[in-house]
Amino acid sequence: RPQVKLHASDIQALVLSEKADVVFWLFSGMLDFSKEEQPQLLKLLRGFMKDKGILFLDIPQLAELTIAKYTGSQD
Repeated sequence: RPQVKLHASDIQALVLSEKADVVFWLFSGMLDFSKEEQPQLLKLLRGFMKDKGILFLDIPQLAELTIAKYTGSQD
């Protein structure tokens, strides 16, 4: 029987007691971090997952335009 555990926390402070089969990061959370921080956050998310885990990353529908504007404003 599948179990679902939800965590609403600061992603950088989150500590899990066990690795997950599936990780969801919703509400375009990646865009809240600088382009320099984003690769580290992906590594952090990967660390939460089992070896064959799956990551679902929520990105806005206009992702290319949104990310381009977002990263352009950070330079």
